[in-house]
Amino acid sequence: DLTDPDPCARATQVFDQLAADLAQVFAAARIAQLEMERLYDPVLHDPWFANFNWEAFSHDELLLVPTVLAIESADRVAGPGLASFSRLLGSGRPVQILIRVQPSNNPGAAPEESPFRHYRTELGYLGISHRQAVVSQSSAARHKHLLTCFLSALDATRTSLHLINTGLRAGTRLVPLNA
Repeated sequence: DLTDPDPCARATQVFDQLAADLAQVFAAARIAQLEMERLYDPVLHDPWFANFNWEAFSHDELLLVPTVLAIESADRVAGPGLASFSRLLGSGRPVQILIRVQPSNNPGAAPEESPFRHYRTELGYLGISHRQAVVSQSSAARHKHLLTCFLSALDATRTSLHLINTGLRAGTRLVPLNA
């Protein structure tokens, strides 16, 4: 939902629901395989399958979960959405986070601060600090690079952060800059 006030929290909820629905299917398939091999032991396997969730999915099973996207602006992620953004990055859920970034803007700056005179909040560094997240920074002007980043992230089974340079917008006093 593009109008959700907290896209990262909502993406977490959507992923969890999709994964919970698929967990029943994957568990049934695994139990059937164990039964066909005459290896199923209810005493051993029932407690494990009772708690079966997305964290126990195989790589191939994770790739079968529909892709969930959280789309947000850098300003909102660096401000009111920072906590849920950080929780999602650290969760390991294979959710794609797309953030629109303007090079003339410092997303962590206070309204009275100049974007070029203070330390810049770099969301890419924040993503890397979560260690297992996939992080890419690109631009629509480099569409081949952008698509390569998207494809790599979709093949991963970790949270992916895509920082997309949207360029300068007309209407500013600065000379418009292509993304």
